[in-house]
Amino acid sequence: MNLSLETVLRCLDLVPIVRENPGIRLAELAQRTGFTEKAIVEQLIPTLMLCGAPPYMPHDYISIWMEGDEVHCSFAD
Repeated sequence: MNLSLETVLRCLDLVPIVRENPGIRLAELAQRTGFTEKAIVEQLIPTLMLCGAPPYMPHDYISIWMEGDEVHCSFAD
């Protein structure tokens, strides 16, 4: 996957907001970041799902998911 620096930085903008506001609504997240809901759902969340720490086992990744219109995030232990 070839990601631009802009995409990576956008992903990193989402993490603290979602972490500090568990269950933040997608519309609010879009408003707070200036990203479209579509970009968050189709590009940024899937990209964040691939982020983690070596040795890149499933339990080493950032978990980010949607429940309805709420966005949640947790980190590997």
